[in-house]
Amino acid sequence: MKRLIILIVALFIMSFSTGLMANPDDSVNVQPKEEKDKEPSIGKYSICPSVKISGELDTCLRCHDYKMRLREVKEDEWRTYPNSMMYVIGDVGYFNLSDIKAASVKEFFDYLRQHKIKTAVFNIESWGGSLIEGWAIVGLMMEFQADGIVETQCQGMAISAGFLILSAGTKRLVNPNALLMWHELWSLKFLAIETPSSTERDAKTKRWLQDTANQFLAEHSKMKKEEIDDAVKDGYELWLTGAEAVKKGFADGFIK
Repeated sequence: MKRLIILIVALFIMSFSTGLMANPDDSVNVQPKEEKDKEPSIGKYSICPSVKISGELDTCLRCHDYKMRLREVKEDEWRTYPNSMMYVIGDVGYFNLSDIKAASVKEFFDYLRQHKIKTAVFNIESWGGSLIEGWAIVGLMMEFQADGIVETQCQGMAISAGFLILSAGTKRLVNPNALLMWHELWSLKFLAIETPSSTERDAKTKRWLQDTANQFLAEHSKMKKEEIDDAVKDGYELWLTGAEAVKKGFADGFIK
């Protein structure tokens, strides 16, 4: 019986010694489970575990969520805009112009200035609108052009005030098959009482507005003012394709 007990003890000692020899540093390598499974920490300044780039938290989270999974969202998803017609990609601001409304365009330019963005692109698809609102938008564009660039583009249609705005761009690009049109000023009156003098004053005001607009277009094209006058007088309209607009100098080239 004594021999059996001694044999068991000897076998136990040999087994324990073999384990120590196989992994003498086992106590050093053992880590608590919570440390091993811990997710990468994200501080205000951190290194993104996916792309290994150091940066601020909001920069990292533009393309990843808090678990470092790649987001499938728009590049500008993190931005909050003052209106739905605009968006920003990189260092370029874009505005989809259909309604001729100066208030939303002002919000666009104010946002670009606030974020130090120097390049603006107008995507014009417009049937036109108020000439006064059109001039206001041209004025806002000219203010921004003092230290920035306003590129105007038209894929489909730029009519009336939309054509005026297209012509005012720092760089003007069109689809060769786009349709562009300029015409005389329209006004509607209903149940209005007129006198000869009031009619004369009204005619002079309209003529001044028309001459001012035609002169502006002449200065931004290869056409002379007299040619534009003749093209739109007596209710006629000046229609151009994008390709014709490039030839006549209303546009600088084609959208690539």
